[in-house]
Amino acid sequence: MYDPQAFRLNDQVAVVTGAGAGIGRAVATTFAAAVVSDRDYASAQTVAEEIHAAGGQASAVACDVTRETDLEQLVQTALTEYRRLTTLGPVAVWPDAAPAAILSQDKAQCASCSCAP
Repeated sequence: MYDPQAFRLNDQVAVVTGAGAGIGRAVATTFAAAVVSDRDYASAQTVAEEIHAAGGQASAVACDVTRETDLEQLVQTALTEYRRLTTLGPVAVWPDAAPAAILSQDKAQCASCSCAP
C-alpha cells in the first residue's frame, strides 16, 4: 500500500509553483515544509491545509509565474517563515508562452558554446 510519509523529504523546505493540483500538489506534499503556490490561491490553501493535516508545515501564496514580483515573494515567504530554502519545484507552466521564442532564447544562450544546434 502506498504510504506518502515514506517519501517525505524531512528537513527540506521547498517553494513549489503550480502546487494547487496535479503534479505540483504531489511534489509539494513530499516536503516537510513547503511554500505552496498557485495562481488560484484557494487551491494553494487547500493543499497547504492537507500538508498541515499530515504533520508538515506549509504556507499558501498566490503566484503568477510570469510576474517576477510574485516569484520574489515566494522566496521571501520561505526565508521569512522557514529561515531557509533548500529546493525549488518549478511545476507551473504558462500555456501562452510560444515554444519557438523559448527555443530561440536557448539557442542564443548556447551560441558561444559547443552545444549550439
